[in-house]
Amino acid sequence: MGDEKVLEDLLRKDERLSSVDWPELEPIDNIALGPADCIVVGMGFEERALVGLKRACEASKHFHTVLIRYLPKIEENQETTCLEFCRENNLNFEEFEYDREYPSGMGLTLANNILNFEKIFLDVSGMSRLLIVQIIVELMKRKKKFHILYTEAENYPPSEQEYKEEYEKARTTNDTNPSFISSGIFEIVSSPELSSVFMLGGTIRLISFPSFDHGQLSHLVQEVQPTHNDVIHGMPPHEEMAWRTKAISQLNESTMKALQRAESHETSTLDYRETLNLILELYQRHSMFDRFVIAPTGSKMQAVAIGILRGVLADVQIVYPTPLQFVEPDRYTEGAKQIFHLAIDCVDVCPT
Repeated sequence: MGDEKVLEDLLRKDERLSSVDWPELEPIDNIALGPADCIVVGMGFEERALVGLKRACEASKHFHTVLIRYLPKIEENQETTCLEFCRENNLNFEEFEYDREYPSGMGLTLANNILNFEKIFLDVSGMSRLLIVQIIVELMKRKKKFHILYTEAENYPPSEQEYKEEYEKARTTNDTNPSFISSGIFEIVSSPELSSVFMLGGTIRLISFPSFDHGQLSHLVQEVQPTHNDVIHGMPPHEEMAWRTKAISQLNESTMKALQRAESHETSTLDYRETLNLILELYQRHSMFDRFVIAPTGSKMQAVAIGILRGVLADVQIVYPTPLQFVEPDRYTEGAKQIFHLAIDCVDVCPT
């Protein structure tokens, strides 16, 4: 009887989540923050990481800034630039350290420090995908409204020509497929607050997002040992970037071929609603029989979708293949263009 009640409650939460008319990501030019508001910024190595903060300063300097310093330290991270900017503009700011290799509890720490602000802006542009999920989950647990800021990059390396050259070189030398952006896996991280004991020992359904680091998918499969696999391929919003989806599939082809009971899907890398709706559909069809494990290795906005989902469905487990190193941090993304805004009011769907 107890198990039936748990399943009943989970289905009700799932249905509420599915019924929400989630807002569209909207392009904006201005960011207005007041004295009672805060913005959370990751001091990563991407140029776009600080664009939201700088744009907010154009309208007002009377708000609170939360800066996230990443460990292990990477020389290219914009810590110095960001701190100098805050000091030059007399911003009220505080810093937190986020260890990518030992990330447990950071979502709770940040949430407890920003809950009392009237408006909370999370700039995910330079934020770790796992951290995006962690913060959103903790804010949703507390039924806290929040805002997402996301800045598109001007260029997303590698270029199509660079990819073709590196891939052909690897084939010619009988080397393994090249890894772009990041390479190697430190560990498959599963922080306690994002774990689940629901249906422990049951069949596992892994939802993954292939990337330019093909080691992420292969390590995930080896570690999780899923019975079923749902592979979500990201579709860029701009036609000139469509080649990236095919290239990522090519890099991950050998792992894909070895997967058991696998289905492939496609969702936008920008419109988070496509990813959220797809995973909800899979959940409705399979969660009665399978334990769901999700690895947010896709785009930043796909990670936002996973955070929203996990903020409501506590029986879903989140794991993350933490990169061992970043190949060329100074070329991770280049430049910045459009800023987008998303307001999330989750009061009616959050757990009670």
